[in-house]
Amino acid sequence: MGIEDRRAREFQRREQDILAAALALAGTEDWPAVTIDLIAEKAEIGKGTVYKHFKSKDEVCARLVMEHSIALLAKFRAVDAQLEFVPRLKAILKTFWYHFMEQREVFQLSMYCELSGGSLNLSEDFAATFWAQRETVFGYFAGLIQEGIDRGIIARQPIDYLMSAGWSTLAGAMRVINDSNFPHLNSDPRYLDYLVDYILKGLMNAQAPAESG
Repeated sequence: MGIEDRRAREFQRREQDILAAALALAGTEDWPAVTIDLIAEKAEIGKGTVYKHFKSKDEVCARLVMEHSIALLAKFRAVDAQLEFVPRLKAILKTFWYHFMEQREVFQLSMYCELSGGSLNLSEDFAATFWAQRETVFGYFAGLIQEGIDRGIIARQPIDYLMSAGWSTLAGAMRVINDSNFPHLNSDPRYLDYLVDYILKGLMNAQAPAESG
């Protein structure tokens, strides 16, 4: 094995160490308070080494979010396509829930990226990849919503209205669980069924907003 191959493997190993350290910190710290210094200390490397791999703390965060987004999309696509629309959509929503509730630190990072939006400090090349992946996930859900509309199951309203309302409900419920405002819901197996039904009823019965006069 050549020296270049060995260097490439070492580079990849250090990069994974950085990502693992950041993910561990996200599980124990408020992410906005995490710094490159803390990530470097956790990974047991120099601060300068982190910058050889990532432009900023935001880029470390976005890389983790993107990798988990790719994994999540694969889980969505693994849901049985032969299911009727409503059971299939329920299965996809539950897949989303379990993916993030089993990896709550990733949910925190996702919310950070969502709220930061275009202000994330990313290198130009990575930014293009990151936002393209985000649009792929949104496009997947937009296609589902459109299918439901075409089948007469989901209310015929603007897709961005429907997606925003559904996402806000699901993400809001996750934040409530994460913040432990209702800790007993963690062990209530009926809660997720209730939440998914609540979202679906909202999508099915959505009314157009009244025009202001």
